Amino acid sequence: MKKIKNTQKTNFLKKIFIKLCRLIGFEIIDQSNFSSPTLSKDLNDTLSIQGKKSITIPLGQIDIKNKINSLKIIVRTCTSELIMDQNKRRIFDEEKNEYTFRTLRSLIKSINKAALIFKNIKFHLIVTDTNSPKEDIDKIQEILNKSDIENKFKSIDLDGFKNKIKSGYSKAKFSNMANFYSSLMIAKEESDDILYFVEDDYLHSEDAIT
Repeated sequence: MKKIKNTQKTNFLKKIFIKLCRLIGFEIIDQSNFSSPTLSKDLNDTLSIQGKKSITIPLGQIDIKNKINSLKIIVRTCTSELIMDQNKRRIFDEEKNEYTFRTLRSLIKSINKAALIFKNIKFHLIVTDTNSPKEDIDKIQEILNKSDIENKFKSIDLDGFKNKIKSGYSKAKFSNMANFYSSLMIAKEESDDILYFVEDDYLHSEDAIT
């Protein structure tokens, strides 16, 4: 006849320990089922608590002292030219504009998911563009207009940067530097808690912004 172990006392002590950890602000990990009993979450979930603490494994916990209210994302686009010094085939082997469109769509999808989790954060998306043909600009604006995210599109006038960037650069590099310069000026003029600069050949996972 098998002996039945009494786990009632063990479970009771475990619950008391979890409550004690919550009271003193500690988070614990149950390695038997990969969960955090103090947070009532699996380790695959977002463990951080908005505006209070950032929790990552294995770095641990960081208390948040400055409340984050806004995140501005500035995307630099140029559909007419390849990456500077590009000498390898690109992933999924499409024209340059397709990478821009997919980057933008993936980014919007990632922002939308983050907005569901971080309800108190204002998200703002700005696209700064150089040298893209009109049909590509129309497509970019169409993608932006279909989203519910506050957004803005800005075409960069390269002539305005001739006296700000020294001569001698290739057309592609001058265009890239002018776009980057413009992005920095936008960031400087507008007040936001977090700024995220990104180029138009980075595909974002759905959880990237979160």
